[in-house]
Amino acid sequence: MKPAKSWICYFSPTGTSRRVAEAVGRGLNCAQTIVCDATHDAVSVAAERGDAAVFAVPVYGGHAAPLALRRLDAVRGDG
Repeated sequence: MKPAKSWICYFSPTGTSRRVAEAVGRGLNCAQTIVCDATHDAVSVAAERGDAAVFAVPVYGGHAAPLALRRLDAVRGDG
């Protein structure tokens, strides 16, 4: 089943994570796409059951950037 809506969320100080997230989002080919940029401010996402979600953050030494995780802390989904 193809999702009708996709959420593209990223934290991307250099733009690389943004480009990757947007490329994956385009590949989903959903009817509606919501973009959430957590680079400068925290984001709030309220995805519903059946939505697709793509998250991209930089990884340093095998760990996601701590600031990125704090900015995405309010993300919630249904299932």
